[in-house]
Amino acid sequence: MHNGDQLKCLSRLACPVLQRLEQEAFNWAKAQQLRGYLAALKEVLIAKHGEIQTGSPADHWLSWAHQHADRLDPLIREPSQ
Repeated sequence: MHNGDQLKCLSRLACPVLQRLEQEAFNWAKAQQLRGYLAALKEVLIAKHGEIQTGSPADHWLSWAHQHADRLDPLIREPSQ
């Protein structure tokens, strides 16, 4: 898409390129929010129960949750072209 086309598109509410940009920004923010929550949760779990054992249910869940955040993050996966 050329610059002129982008400017025309930006004036339209239903512009697919603009929608994709906004969705990627939303996904990036959601991934950051999830990572912050997971860091706080890990601190709470350690404070309550001590070390999180490798291979424990909590360890597996935290790993899965971090992978989910990574899948959302357009800066880790390639942003849409």
